[in-house]
Amino acid sequence: MGRPHEDSSIRKQRLRAAAASASSSKVTIDLDEEPPVVEPTIQGSSSPFNRRGDFTERNPGDTDVLITPPATLTAQEMRTPEEGQTYKHKPNMPEGMIPKVGMPFESEEAAYEFFLAYAEKTGFPIKWYRTKTTKRDIACSMGGHWSFAKPPEERVRNKFTKKTGCKVNMKLKDVENSEGEYSGNVVVETVCLDHNHPLAATPRVVKQMRCHKRKDKEVMKYVDHLHGSDVPPQCVRSLVREMYGSQHIVPMTSRDLKNRKAETTRDRNSDDINKMISFFKYCEEQNPQFFWAFECDDDGIIQNLFWSHASMQGEYADFGDAVTFDTTYKTNMYNMPLAMFVGSNHHHQNTIFGVALLRQETIKSFQWLFGAFKSCMQGANKLRCILTDEDQAMAEAIKLEFPGVIHRLCRWHVTNKVQPQLNDLAAVHKGFNEKFSSAINHPLTPNEFELAWKDLLDEFGLHNDPTLRTLYRNRMDWVKAFFKKDYCGRMTSTQRSESVNMMVKNEGLDRKTSLHMFPKLMLQFIQRRSEKEAAEAYGDMSIQETGAQWSFVEQAARLYTRNVFMQFNKTVSAATRYHIVPDPDHGEHHYLVQHTNRTSKITWGQHEFKITVDPDNEVYECECRSMEHTGLFCEHIIRGFMRANVDRIPAKYFLKRLTKFARKELPFDRHDEKLQGEDGETQRYRHTNLMLDAMAVVRAGTMSSAGYKRALFVLKELRGQISKLPADIGINNTNKQASASNRRVAEGDNFIADATDDTQEPPYGASRGASMGGVPQQAVGRSDISEAPAAGEPAMIRRRQAHNTDTISSMPPPRSKVKGDRNAPSETRTLGAQGPKLCTRNCSLCGLATGHNRASCPENPKNAERIEMLNQPKRKRGRPRALEKMLDAQSSAKLFRSLDSEFSAASDQRSAPSTSSFNDGDEEEYLSGSE
Repeated sequence: MGRPHEDSSIRKQRLRAAAASASSSKVTIDLDEEPPVVEPTIQGSSSPFNRRGDFTERNPGDTDVLITPPATLTAQEMRTPEEGQTYKHKPNMPEGMIPKVGMPFESEEAAYEFFLAYAEKTGFPIKWYRTKTTKRDIACSMGGHWSFAKPPEERVRNKFTKKTGCKVNMKLKDVENSEGEYSGNVVVETVCLDHNHPLAATPRVVKQMRCHKRKDKEVMKYVDHLHGSDVPPQCVRSLVREMYGSQHIVPMTSRDLKNRKAETTRDRNSDDINKMISFFKYCEEQNPQFFWAFECDDDGIIQNLFWSHASMQGEYADFGDAVTFDTTYKTNMYNMPLAMFVGSNHHHQNTIFGVALLRQETIKSFQWLFGAFKSCMQGANKLRCILTDEDQAMAEAIKLEFPGVIHRLCRWHVTNKVQPQLNDLAAVHKGFNEKFSSAINHPLTPNEFELAWKDLLDEFGLHNDPTLRTLYRNRMDWVKAFFKKDYCGRMTSTQRSESVNMMVKNEGLDRKTSLHMFPKLMLQFIQRRSEKEAAEAYGDMSIQETGAQWSFVEQAARLYTRNVFMQFNKTVSAATRYHIVPDPDHGEHHYLVQHTNRTSKITWGQHEFKITVDPDNEVYECECRSMEHTGLFCEHIIRGFMRANVDRIPAKYFLKRLTKFARKELPFDRHDEKLQGEDGETQRYRHTNLMLDAMAVVRAGTMSSAGYKRALFVLKELRGQISKLPADIGINNTNKQASASNRRVAEGDNFIADATDDTQEPPYGASRGASMGGVPQQAVGRSDISEAPAAGEPAMIRRRQAHNTDTISSMPPPRSKVKGDRNAPSETRTLGAQGPKLCTRNCSLCGLATGHNRASCPENPKNAERIEMLNQPKRKRGRPRALEKMLDAQSSAKLFRSLDSEFSAASDQRSAPSTSSFNDGDEEEYLSGSE
């Protein structure tokens, strides 16, 4: 608000006059004099203006407010430094830390550490500058001058430089002994300590210099473990800070930790194939039962890969009668599909029998994989049923490699494939979804399914629908009612495989995973799953609450595992809802069971089930065939137990795979790694405890000079004493244990599985022998499968595989073309949206109706560069991987071999024979980077 009753024109004139008077005044500043002291302004009742510049009136209640103006630079700070001005260390620098001419040192490293300590205290970086035979210089990193490597017209951006031409250095000279030889000692020849640039003011700034970032090897190894365990960066920084005690003491920055992770990732991904082979050999050393097989293409590049640990083979020996097999993607950096053989254990948990990586999903690849699986599992005679999706290549390979095994299709995949057509039917016919779901899920016999399907077609008039006709034509491959007589492990779909695929991806396996890290992470995943199984085994030690007081229920509670008994107990509760009457057509021990609350909506349902309950002959059967299909009794048989007062269920009706005694005694060790010492402690456990105590000693030793010297002396003495002690963890100890185990088996101490259960398959591997001929040759390129054990060896013992890894190229496999990819790796990409197009409009530039417009037309001159860049192979940000350098070396080696062969051919034409100038040793030396 302005003054009261003031005209606006008068107010504008007054403001213009005030502005003119302010612009006419001139302010001069003399840099050589101290700036005048500015009196603080007072705003309030004594100031005639408010913040907007309007006039205000004084109110009785107003108070004065003091406002301090912003600080300005002093004349000393504004003055440009003189050209010859120098900077040195502070006067309070200890005399013993200042370099002087003639100072002797035991080695170059000792001299560098001395000058580094002086540089850290003073505040400047150092480096090795000139190195000669007898003289070396340690200089300030800001010495020298820097210039652009490219001409100005090619510069992408301007860069800053710290090169000031500083002359600070310390020149070292070797010392000769009495015999005129260099002894390794050095002496300071010349010293220059005058800098031409300001020095770092605080230790925090000094920590930013590369030479003063003291990265302890043990600490960085600990950081690498944290990064390898996918610990978030902020947690890594917190743990490192806790190790040092304070953030100011940490000799590295957050950016250094990020760079360390990137550097570790680059090193880890380099030489991928050789590292993978080394890991597989390590697994063989840990447990000779480990199995792995590979297939290479014509160039020796890995094409297919399969492996199975001893624990996986033990799981197959116990629960390998029903298997689900499926492939998943986006689990590795080469886009190779992941294939796993998955089953369920006696706790109804998922378990893995084998893992494979394939380059292509073809009949040949699957046939090779199934052959390798049979070789690993000694013929895979235990397998009864395998569930897959509708992949035709899988189906053909299963027919060839698993004759006689029941191949069942996943119900979800079958119906999901035609889900759009089913949705259309549901939109037209009300109640179709309920009827369709009931027809494929509820029938207990094939006859019931036929009646239910006929009822569905009659109600909605869909006899000629092509979708339903296709589903009905393949009904014997996926409808549950047709598999009632076959044991399928309570599996009707590949849901267990899908579940394992999701858990694997949640454990860190993604499209960034290298090939050698993949089996390591899979081993960690399997070990974590074994911990889950151990937790359930511990729960089985508790006493089961039966609820019902029937004797056969208490018997089942003692034998079944906790999860299986919970399912059995639910069946007992459901059995009480059934009526049971004698069957007049079949006489004694035959009954008819009917639900008390039957519904009239399901006209096709069988309302009475015929059962046989004969305690004298121990015969219990039901026409629903639930016992044969799931291994557990149905409600109808349980109701018969109640009617006939059955006290005990015969042992032949308890499947061993569902009881607490499912684990068999096998002639090999199930443990995949042996990293425990004689006292049972692991290497990682000891490392963690020692690291915590050692860092506590370090923190305490840095608080005083006497503590520092004492800790350093004790640690050096302790390290010398410990290095002389023999190790009890490692491959040497493992080999001793493995040799003892093999010797024990060879002497005849064979662990034969319990064969008293006549409902089980023969002992695992008992019918092996000639069937271990390996994989059919037509399904194998260059591969290596282990041979059968020698005569007299136990059935499950596998000898050490003699893999010929020399045939494997160190080049990584190309990116796989999997199902569902839009563009093949060699397909040319175009501008605009990808995928199929309608192509109903013509381009205004070229006139073609090929799915593009003027902006994305390839004939447009503006798009030539865009299309070229679009089809160029993408390179990741950052430094190039060491793998690319290795590939360049290999391509160069191939060029040398081709030139050498031409030279040899030309020499053969002459009389004088010639030898190759590039032998295998030279090639290995060249590929290793030594030349």
